[in-house]
Amino acid sequence: MLIAVNYHYLRPPDGAATAAAIHPTTPADLARQIDLLARCGTFVSAQDVVDALDGRRPLPPRALLLTFDDGLAEQFEHGWPVLVRLGVPAVFFVNTAPLVDGRLAGVHRIHFLRAHCGPDVLRSAVRSATPQCGPQEPAAMRARAIAHYRYDDPDTAELKYLLNFAIDPGERDRRLAALFTEAVGRDEAEVAAGLYMNWDTLRALAAAGCLGCHTHSHLPLGRQPPGIVDAEIAESMELLTARTGVRPAGISYPYGSKDACGPVVAAAAARAGCRFGFTMERAGNADLQRPLLLARIDHNDAPGGKVARWPADALFDAIGGSRWWEEEAAA
Repeated sequence: MLIAVNYHYLRPPDGAATAAAIHPTTPADLARQIDLLARCGTFVSAQDVVDALDGRRPLPPRALLLTFDDGLAEQFEHGWPVLVRLGVPAVFFVNTAPLVDGRLAGVHRIHFLRAHCGPDVLRSAVRSATPQCGPQEPAAMRARAIAHYRYDDPDTAELKYLLNFAIDPGERDRRLAALFTEAVGRDEAEVAAGLYMNWDTLRALAAAGCLGCHTHSHLPLGRQPPGIVDAEIAESMELLTARTGVRPAGISYPYGSKDACGPVVAAAAARAGCRFGFTMERAGNADLQRPLLLARIDHNDAPGGKVARWPADALFDAIGGSRWWEEEAAA
């Protein structure tokens, strides 16, 4: 079985207090969790996954892969030294639009605004925005929001779902970009330059075999037209290849929920040359039969996490395998 564990924000305790809208972990917590996971299984790399897919060498029976999403500079600054010191491989999945445009991805703009604005200000900014997939019944949207944002209270989850899933992302970004400078009091380009890894860092990760694709603009791909899905993945893959000299083997799908990815999105990833891809289905992978729709757990759910769902001494026995796509095929 392969179990992938995912991280986002990673900062020391004195930086965590500024992140009211996120759920960061600290370098010390990362090291402690790695130590705990090392007792459960064997850490593997992206190349190990590719080798297993190509039949060169099977993965260990209890394989673990660490992943980091969004290409945040703090992951390299605070997490990479921990990984190097402990000799543990990982994959860093990166969005490319922020590096090209010098602006925040929509999801991160929302994080900054939520740390500086009340929820009513954000709701007001997008109140008349165009629905992305047609109107949703309030009760249905709230249920989807609570299921997706499991670490937030229901009202916060509903607001995040509205901003990230329910309205047109282009219109949302235009409205929130206008609000950003006034609310945050900083130039967005300056914030973006400090938030994300730069190309030199990405080249170092690529040379170490640790670079992956997280698409270009961090959109929920399952809600986009097929042409946009293909473009979002292909453009990011081409940029990463051209600027680092290494073509990433893996992709993680933004948001990772069942309605943000799926077989259509996986097919687009395959056309772009991706060999494996991760959702955020909270499960293990009994095999690699669906390599572009692999399950993955949040670090908060893993042994040693804030709301650990499985005991360290029985992680591989208790977690269960991926079922999303089996259920869909049966239906």
